[in-house]
Amino acid sequence: RPGGWLAAELKLTPEQQEQLNRIWEDTAFRGRHEREDQRRTLIRERDEAIVGLIRPEDKPKYEALMQDYARRLDALENEWSVAFQNAVERTKEILTPEQRAKYEAIRERHDSDRGRPDRRRRDREGDSGRSRDWRPGPEPSSRGQ
Repeated sequence: RPGGWLAAELKLTPEQQEQLNRIWEDTAFRGRHEREDQRRTLIRERDEAIVGLIRPEDKPKYEALMQDYARRLDALENEWSVAFQNAVERTKEILTPEQRAKYEAIRERHDSDRGRPDRRRRDREGDSGRSRDWRPGPEPSSRGQ
């Protein structure tokens, strides 16, 4: 249930719990699934297109495809980041000062516990584990990771 452990940790009132649930419902639950579906679609489209471009004479097309993919993935990640941060700020608005301080400490602890893995690298590798910078020939990518 949204806010279950957080509501208990912050000792939210029932009204605050309901507000918290409304804030996070779209962002954390439905939004996450939509974003994952969009990510899988982007990965599939990229991989299918690459299959058709593996000839050396198609290298400029391949580069354009990969740049477009990176741009679209970055836009998707940025959109999610903004929505998440907005929900965090809206959450803080419904908390008392004491609850807010505890919430911020919990978020910091949670972020450090997770170690913030480089999600973008994993996303660019896709489900197949192939690096987004894989290309025919021995040259490394001009776009570093």
